[in-house]
Amino acid sequence: MKHILNDISKEEKNRILEQHKGGKQLMIENFNKLVNNKLGTVKTLISEDMTPDERNLEEESIAQEIVKLFNNTVFWKKYKGVVNDDEEAALKGYDAWWKTNIQPRLNSLGRSNNTDNILNANKNIRRALLGNESSDKVSWILYLFGGIHDFEVDTDF
Repeated sequence: MKHILNDISKEEKNRILEQHKGGKQLMIENFNKLVNNKLGTVKTLISEDMTPDERNLEEESIAQEIVKLFNNTVFWKKYKGVVNDDEEAALKGYDAWWKTNIQPRLNSLGRSNNTDNILNANKNIRRALLGNESSDKVSWILYLFGGIHDFEVDTDF
């Protein structure tokens, strides 16, 4: 390796040597934790401890939370206009609320017929907020332990 170092300045040689003598250290603690973890141990975001009843309660709670938002006149007041409503700003506000309040909960549940129905309702709500649907009302159903439950929101704020 001496021949490579012959054509560079003494200062640059010292920097290279310093790196190899422990002048700089790499932080590998997190990498070591990951690599040295027991094989087969996988941390999941989905709670496998949730019973079907608990899952149904969470799905119903999510749907009720969406309905509650559309009944909250304070949330929608800032998007209400005298002549025309600010639908694009309302959609941005709704999207931010969804990403904070609903999406993490759906992610923790994983995929099911009910979560798919909630995600489809979200798509329809987004279109209705922009006036791209024939009706301002969006409805969806969930298959819960007590039977089929209907949910509906009126997107005309």
